[in-house]
Amino acid sequence: MFSPLFQKARYKAYYGGRASGKSHSFATALIVQGTQKPLRIFCGREIQKSIKDSVKRLIDDKIDQYKLRRFYTSTETEVRGKNGTLFIFSGLKSNPENIKSMEAVNIAWIEESHTVGQKSLDILIPTIREPESEIWFTWNPDLDSDAVDKMFRGENPPQNSIVKQVSWRDNPYFPDVLYQEMERDKDTNLPKYEHIWEGGYDLTLETRVLRRIKENATAVAAGPELGKQYVMGVDLARSVDWTVIVVFDVATHKMVHIDRFNQLDWNLQKARIEATSRRYNNAMMRIDATGVGDPICEDLERMGLNVEPFIFTNASKKNLIDNLALHLEQDDIKIIQHPDLIHELTIFRCERTVSGKTRYEAPEGQNDDCVCAIALAIWDLQPKQERVYDDVRVDGEGIEVEFDPHSYF
Repeated sequence: MFSPLFQKARYKAYYGGRASGKSHSFATALIVQGTQKPLRIFCGREIQKSIKDSVKRLIDDKIDQYKLRRFYTSTETEVRGKNGTLFIFSGLKSNPENIKSMEAVNIAWIEESHTVGQKSLDILIPTIREPESEIWFTWNPDLDSDAVDKMFRGENPPQNSIVKQVSWRDNPYFPDVLYQEMERDKDTNLPKYEHIWEGGYDLTLETRVLRRIKENATAVAAGPELGKQYVMGVDLARSVDWTVIVVFDVATHKMVHIDRFNQLDWNLQKARIEATSRRYNNAMMRIDATGVGDPICEDLERMGLNVEPFIFTNASKKNLIDNLALHLEQDDIKIIQHPDLIHELTIFRCERTVSGKTRYEAPEGQNDDCVCAIALAIWDLQPKQERVYDDVRVDGEGIEVEFDPHSYF
């Protein structure tokens, strides 16, 4: 199953369930190929906050397992071979400029590729441009909307690709203790078994929070209308995460605007937020005031904007997300079909911590900025302000319509 790793191909993409041997086989193939000729090998993932988050430990373990320590020297951040082979480790999203400046990489291995966003792929792929260079991907499938899944399992996978699905059956060293866990999941929770052990998409419901997302993604972007009232939700970020601004029409509960950006200094962000509020009839904004958000809120208030700060805690975020989930379930709001927004809403999870607390967040390596911005915007929405006609009667002069302007639905 893993012998194609020694064949020539631009892309090698292996996906499947837990304990299928993907990572171990990729690491082994790389250290072997690194002994055969000088290679510059990049080992990356979407988020790498420290070298401990990388596959370096696995590379070192394989070097020891195959008694190649005389050939390879391992420093704190790199692995070097006597023939000039070099292993380097970095995050894609956390260090995008480093990736752009990377030169002469022969093989790039991206682990946990299901967490990699399309923007990271768009930076990575043209960067790996040495003659006969290769890009390797390993992942446990999560959603069919994940960028790497669409790339290799969609309608038009790239040419010169080796794509393989693997499972625990392909691992000759699959341990008995995991076999027992697998059988228990198979007997008690078949969707969980299919996702974790067979590499199927995540169809389990116990961790999903937000539903009826696509059904409510029918709103379209629209400019402001004279006399209308709007409300904004703003989730702040500076570099790795994203600042997201969303605007809703208070009367119809329809989203009319979304803006998503990062790597802007705070002055530019405040100017962008102010411009959006002014444009939408001086819309009231509910904004993340946690940490650095507090002085940002104060600055926006000094600009004369209508600001309502919101402090995120575990409890307040739960209330915020529960309210969003209810609005979606009741088809009470309509959202724009923005790809990042839809993706974040779909993958958003509820997890239980070791201490027994419930935590609402995106999976590791993913974002929930769009989710939080929408939840902030609709936190205190009043019932839809659409007029209900009380009586319609026809008299000799034509049709007369009476309505109660204080009735809503």
